[in-house]
Amino acid sequence: MYFDYTKKMFQLLEFDVKGVHVVAGMRNEPAHERKNLHTVMKDIGLSLVSEQFPE
Repeated sequence: MYFDYTKKMFQLLEFDVKGVHVVAGMRNEPAHERKNLHTVMKDIGLSLVSEQFPE
């Protein structure tokens, strides 16, 4: 699977891979028309930052 390959590639480059996030349905409608895409991406970013800098 492509995601497994990508994860292993980053691990070989010594990245600390916590998980693989997938944004599906991009072919259904353009990104700028997806009303919740900004919120979803912001939540993913916040989860990555909070893992690195716990409160």
